[in-house]
Amino acid sequence: MIKASNMTGNISFQEMKQQLHAETACPLYIQLAFLLEKAIKTKSFPNHFLPVERDLAKNLAISRVTVSKSLSILENKKLISRKQGLGTRILFEQNNPLRYRGFNSSLTSLDEVTTIEWLLRQRMKASDEIAKYIEQPQNSEIAYLKLLRLANGQPISLEYIYAPLKFLSNPEIFDGALHEYWNERGFHLAQKYYRIKAIACDMESAIFLNVAKDSAVLKMTEITRNQFNEVLQVKIAITISDLYEYEFAS
Repeated sequence: MIKASNMTGNISFQEMKQQLHAETACPLYIQLAFLLEKAIKTKSFPNHFLPVERDLAKNLAISRVTVSKSLSILENKKLISRKQGLGTRILFEQNNPLRYRGFNSSLTSLDEVTTIEWLLRQRMKASDEIAKYIEQPQNSEIAYLKLLRLANGQPISLEYIYAPLKFLSNPEIFDGALHEYWNERGFHLAQKYYRIKAIACDMESAIFLNVAKDSAVLKMTEITRNQFNEVLQVKIAITISDLYEYEFAS
């Protein structure tokens, strides 16, 4: 339970109220949004939830309309999530300068059901480019996976995964989540590198994603390393651009 006299560990309702009602030309709801964002980013709220709107309004001596407009600003900035009956949940994570939310986590928050359709699972000779990415000799044999990711049955991402056979020895029979597969074998994800680029959709991707050729999509190259700084995988994903979320914190 959050007490009105001590709303958070770093700032009280009284302190926030004094700052809100200081003389300024800035609208009250923008002031409140600024103060709440500052409190969120300093982890001032326990349990990853904001106080309910009526408590904020009452203890700050402002209207619920003002509170609601402030929360809308934070929601648009992807700092909070509001759901009827569940409250206002904090989404911001302070200690990670780049927070990447892939399809499964992003879409789960939107109540989407994600599935995958395997297109290819095989071994292949690494091209010069892929060999360089995964730090393997040219023309070495590697694992190759190609899949289509869907949300509620609709295609959203065409993905190509390349991995050394050391970390995926039998791609032909693989079926599951790679991070779980690696964890079970003592290889833990320690670092990810991303390169993200907006591109015009090529014909193959357009067919699989059910979009027009040359429409705007994202091409994401992801390199994953384990605790020994070895490359576990290189993944190239062609995705409908509004389904990934990236947050940068200074």
